[in-house]
Order: sequence, then structure tokens, then C-alpha cells
Amino acid sequence: MHVPFDDALPGTDTFIPFDEVKGSVQLPRDHAVQIVLHCRSSHMSAIARATLNKLSDAKIRELQGGFDP
Repeated sequence: MHVPFDDALPGTDTFIPFDEVKGSVQLPRDHAVQIVLHCRSSHMSAIARATLNKLSDAKIRELQGGFDP
């Protein structure tokens, strides 16, 4: 999620750069779908979550605290 790419958790399905979140991201409209966002510190994922919640009915969650050790 970070721009420039900063790292991702193993098993991540896809990487969407932070500056492309509002752009051409195609999200499922199904409320049964769960999407988990993560970034190193959780700052950018929190902003992305607020943005994506307006665009989809999917359950959008974020990894609190990020994955920075």
C-alpha cells in the first residue's frame, strides 16, 4: 500500500499502491466479501479504509498498528 513499495505481508493477494486507491480499483459490492488492508505503520491503510468504505459494501478491515516490528 505504501508508495514507494515498502513491503508486504506474506500471502498478500494483491498490492494496490496508496496513490491508486481512489483510481481504478475494482471492489466487490458483496457485503459477504472481506478485504483486509495493511501497511507498515497503519497510517495509510486507515486513510485507504475510509476511502474504500465509500466505494464498496464489502467488509473492509485494516491491520491495526501495521506490520512494522
